[in-house]
Amino acid sequence: MSGFTVRVEDEGIQDALARLSRKVGNLEPVFDDLGRAILTRVHQSFETETSPGGLAWTPLAPATIKARAKKNSWPGPILRVRGSRAGGLFGSILSQPEQTRVVIGVEGNAPHAAIHQFGGMAGRGRKVKIPARPYLLDEAGNIPDPWINACLDIIRDYIAETEA
Repeated sequence: MSGFTVRVEDEGIQDALARLSRKVGNLEPVFDDLGRAILTRVHQSFETETSPGGLAWTPLAPATIKARAKKNSWPGPILRVRGSRAGGLFGSILSQPEQTRVVIGVEGNAPHAAIHQFGGMAGRGRKVKIPARPYLLDEAGNIPDPWINACLDIIRDYIAETEA
């Protein structure tokens, strides 16, 4: 996977994972569930065309709309030509659970993943300004609290199961 790296160092999550690890050892199933939960929220950003923090994405530029119309892919959602759920950036974001972490990333070589998250200059000669349309992190570059709380809930459920 390619893209950019985000490391969650939330003390609550770290403590809960350490506690769970002492009880069950293999955390890969936990990380699989955590990855799925985050992916669901990332996909919601695409569906609602809002950042994880809830702010609306910048609308497409008139030139982009015109170019899409020529290709019969307008009207359509931002960042997804023809509303594709399978291909493009939307479909390339994957979750890969491991024993000590979960990696959420973009399959293959997708330099457009970071430019859409953070914004910047793109195109030939870097002449086109692409606005940030955050889908993985909020505008401040953080994982939003509701996402962290959802992860904590998953970990707490696993802890409760081991104590039952």
